[in-house]
Amino acid sequence: MCAVRASPEPRRVPPLQEPPRHVEFTNNTGATLTCSTRGDYQVCSVTKRTPEPRRVPPLQEPPRHVEFTNNTGATLTCSTRGDYQVCSVTKRTPEPRRVPPLQEPPRHVEFTNNTGATLTCSTRGDYQVCSVTKRTPEPRRVPSLQEPPRHVELTNNTGATLTCSTRGDYQGESHTTVANHSIGNEASPVVSQIKAPINASSSEEHPSTSTHITSHFVKGVAPRKILATAVVSAESQNGGKHQLLRALVDQGSEESFIARSAVQLLELKTTPTRVDTSGLGGEQGPSTRSIVEVSISSRLNPGCVFRVSAYVLDKVTRDLPSTAVSITSWPELELVTLADPEYHTSNKIDILLGAEVYARIIQDGIIKCPSGSLAAQNTTLGWILFGAVKSDQNTNIKVTTLHTHVEPVEELLKSFWEVEAEPSNKHKILSIEEQRCEDIFHSTTTRDEEGRYVVKLPFRDSEPACADGHSRDIALKRFHYLEKKMQKDERLKQEYKKVFDEYLELNHMKEIHDNKAKGCYIPYHAVIREDRQTTKFRAVFDASCKGTNGVSLNDDLMVGPRLQPELRHIIMRWRMYPICFIADIVKMYRQIKVSDEDSEFQRILWCETPEENIKEYKMLRVTFGTSSAPYLAVKSLIQVAKDEGKDFPLAAERVKHEFYMDDLMSGCESEEEAIEIYKQMNELLKRGGFELQKWASNSEAMLNKYNKTV
Repeated sequence: MCAVRASPEPRRVPPLQEPPRHVEFTNNTGATLTCSTRGDYQVCSVTKRTPEPRRVPPLQEPPRHVEFTNNTGATLTCSTRGDYQVCSVTKRTPEPRRVPPLQEPPRHVEFTNNTGATLTCSTRGDYQVCSVTKRTPEPRRVPSLQEPPRHVELTNNTGATLTCSTRGDYQGESHTTVANHSIGNEASPVVSQIKAPINASSSEEHPSTSTHITSHFVKGVAPRKILATAVVSAESQNGGKHQLLRALVDQGSEESFIARSAVQLLELKTTPTRVDTSGLGGEQGPSTRSIVEVSISSRLNPGCVFRVSAYVLDKVTRDLPSTAVSITSWPELELVTLADPEYHTSNKIDILLGAEVYARIIQDGIIKCPSGSLAAQNTTLGWILFGAVKSDQNTNIKVTTLHTHVEPVEELLKSFWEVEAEPSNKHKILSIEEQRCEDIFHSTTTRDEEGRYVVKLPFRDSEPACADGHSRDIALKRFHYLEKKMQKDERLKQEYKKVFDEYLELNHMKEIHDNKAKGCYIPYHAVIREDRQTTKFRAVFDASCKGTNGVSLNDDLMVGPRLQPELRHIIMRWRMYPICFIADIVKMYRQIKVSDEDSEFQRILWCETPEENIKEYKMLRVTFGTSSAPYLAVKSLIQVAKDEGKDFPLAAERVKHEFYMDDLMSGCESEEEAIEIYKQMNELLKRGGFELQKWASNSEAMLNKYNKTV
């Protein structure tokens, strides 16, 4: 037997195929790694890093913290976080880059406005907020209230025109106009009208004043307008001192107005009043609640003093002129004393002097500018200027038109008198449609053997369009809906049955067996009034229900004119009688017949139970719910007074003037006359088929007579 002996030298794995159990080596980053073999795998850990770690090339990975300057000139510090960089501005250049002025105005701009103050404006989006950083040692005072103007217009370095309103030491600014650019040398005027009830350029005395100011914004080269202004001296309440006020002289205003700030400055006593103003277009203007008396004198001639009654407004009008103007080439102007030396500067108006004051201050003498568009008028206050001034600038211009109308107190009282007064006996002028309605009634109305009136429906056209609107299908759907309601409500069903049984019994409707004639079907619904003494349930016919062609029966009918006096006149006259009485007509509409051919347009559908076939009926009397029913009923009532009134003179006049629809409200001077009126009224209306019921009176004798007849 042979034995195999193991080799004393075990087989080694080639170094490239299997590293030793623990091997240290340096990778391509320069770090020292220790690897331990575990089967076919190796686990390595970094045991030592190089003292000088390898840097990523600057174009591939910037250092952890890098400072550089961007294209705006600012210094930025960037810190690397993974594949991203977070940068912050650490230093700005002393001269930051400015955006071109036409694209974006600078963040902070300093300029001087027309008051001489220096303003610093900071841009916020499309707006600028300005604050006053420096005032002139001698600030410009407004001649009137001695305070800087409320509104200032100026142009910043971007070419935009701004309007600033003063609020303490700050001015809020908004872009009101933008510099225009015309094509070639031609202006492109664009006008947009803004209607605003700006505080009066009006006048108010006692009545209702009307003030309206219409503002236009005009783009393009246009002359600027000057309205007549003057600086006047106003005496305070205690008479101890005078204040200068800037006045607008407006002969288009019926009254004078004063700003509330001027009233407070002069410490004037106000008298409560309520006056509304209106102006151009008759639109409603501002209201005033007080009036003052102010003593005005000329600053040039202190002896010229006059008292002015002026209504108080929060603001009279906007600053005038709208923009600063200048007048050249008018040498005569230098030879006269102007009423307002600062006429060319936009400033606030403290008081408006109306037509009455204008007539008192006007004097002989007028000078016209060589151009003919501007004039100067001599007054006791000085020479006032008004007209147009040429402008070579292509800019936006505000045009202001002032007009005030005042209705005196007498006019207001007159309107109350007219409300309380009896109507005049003048013949009412009817419209074309109302006259047609009257003509149809007079030419077609007849009376039957009982004296009842038989009328035709006043159609607008001879062929009513409602007949072609498939109204039966619509009425049938409405009836099915009503039928379901009646199945759930037995009382409602019985009320409907009672109404239509009464119609049939009184011969106010009849069944249709042949519906070949053209007509219209009317849906209906119920109106229940539990508070009524007589008719608690009423069927209302919906003649306004439109057919498939969009036309209803009421659309084809004319309404007719109003024939009776207004209710307030009837009540006023009724309350003046010592003996008064009231009554109403029983079923007034249903006492008037409709011609047979027109009754085809008053068809309805009805059956008592769902088991029965639906039947068609037509209404033979004037139907409640049609637009012509009130006219036909009242006209027939008045007609019976005309036809039969000669036999009943006491009743006839009362039928014409003391009925409101079916309600009589009348009276007399004695009980004997009341009884006679009662007899005549019943006899007169009976001849037309009408019957009075529910008599009531403050006369016991008349009530006893009524109770005996009942």
